[in-house]
Amino acid sequence: MAAVKAVSRPATKVAATEKEKKDLILATRRGLSVLRGIEKLGGISGYQKWLATPQPATLSPNILQTKGGVALQDSPNTTAVAGDFWAALVYEGVELVTSDGHTGEGYAWGVGVGYMDGLGVLTYTDWDTLLSKENDFYIAGGAEEAGGITIFFLVDGNLVANATLAGDGLVGAIGIDGTFNWKSS
Repeated sequence: MAAVKAVSRPATKVAATEKEKKDLILATRRGLSVLRGIEKLGGISGYQKWLATPQPATLSPNILQTKGGVALQDSPNTTAVAGDFWAALVYEGVELVTSDGHTGEGYAWGVGVGYMDGLGVLTYTDWDTLLSKENDFYIAGGAEEAGGITIFFLVDGNLVANATLAGDGLVGAIGIDGTFNWKSS
C-alpha cells in the first residue's frame, strides 16, 4: 500500500471590508429590532388578537389635525427628523431620530411590504408630553403616495405630534397603528 502524502493548500483568507462589517452589524441590529417589536406586540397571540379585532377606518389627516383640540399646524415646536419605515407583510416598524437629540421606535401590526428612509419635520406640542408615556401612532398615506408618509402620535387619545417624511424607497402599507416610545439621547 502506498503512503498517502499530505497535501497542503495555501489558506485563503477572506477579509471583510469595514463597510461590510458595518452592514452586517446593522442587519443584525435590524433583525433583533424586528424580533423585539414582534415580541412587544404579543407574538403570535398578539397577531391573532389583532386579526380578530375590527380595524378602524383609515384616519384622515383632517380628522387627526383637530383630534383633542390640538392644532399642530400652528405649533411653534418643530425639529428636523430622519427615519426608517419598513413593512414586512403583517408587521411594521418605525425608527426616528430628531435633530434636537431625541430618538424613538414603534411597532405595529398591519398589512404592507417595503422599506423607506426619509427626512422631514416633526411638529409637536412639547417633549414632556411625548416622553411621558407610550404614544399611539398612525400612519397616513404611504411612501408610494408622493414619496412620503405622515405619522401621527397620540397620548391618551390626544394628538401631540406628527412627522412628515419624504425619501427613498417604496412602501405599500395599510392599517398601520401601533405603539411608539420616545427617548432623550
